[in-house]
Amino acid sequence: MLTHDKGLRAVEAIFAGCFRTFGALPNGMVIDDREVTGVINDVPLAFFNGIGATSLGADPDGAVKRIQEIFRARQQPFRWWISPSTQPPDLVSILRVNGFAHVYDAGGMAADLTSVAL
Repeated sequence: MLTHDKGLRAVEAIFAGCFRTFGALPNGMVIDDREVTGVINDVPLAFFNGIGATSLGADPDGAVKRIQEIFRARQQPFRWWISPSTQPPDLVSILRVNGFAHVYDAGGMAADLTSVAL
């Protein structure tokens, strides 16, 4: 049985994993430290560049500025996914103050395939 928490963790892991795969694109670099998981590469589309998981520490505003500088230095557009486990809980407000805008909502689904009759 897939619980809500397990399903949520699965969907969030898939989002973060998707970002990691974009590291294989030209001049790709995976960003994976204790605060964020994401990727930057030379494809000039925000879809292929961005942050897929966030757990910021004591200075979230400084961390956002640090990430912005990474993308600014490479002149790459990027996106920042927000999910239920994103920390801090007010990251949306911090991103807005730093010039980000909400573009769209994306849903996710997970199913325990061991319980599906074939």
